[in-house]
Amino acid sequence: MERVKEEELKNISGGGITFNATYLNAIYKISSLLFDIGRELGSSIRRISSNQVCSLK
Repeated sequence: MERVKEEELKNISGGGITFNATYLNAIYKISSLLFDIGRELGSSIRRISSNQVCSLK
């Protein structure tokens, strides 16, 4: 196996996008967060429209 010269090392470009567990975990957490926000927002709209809101004292 030949050694790569320093000039050739500068011309090497890395591989494209790689999906590993960290990226998949981040995507899962974001989608879970958006789902939870949507559920809470929907519950709030339903409670307001059916007039079942707790009064603030």
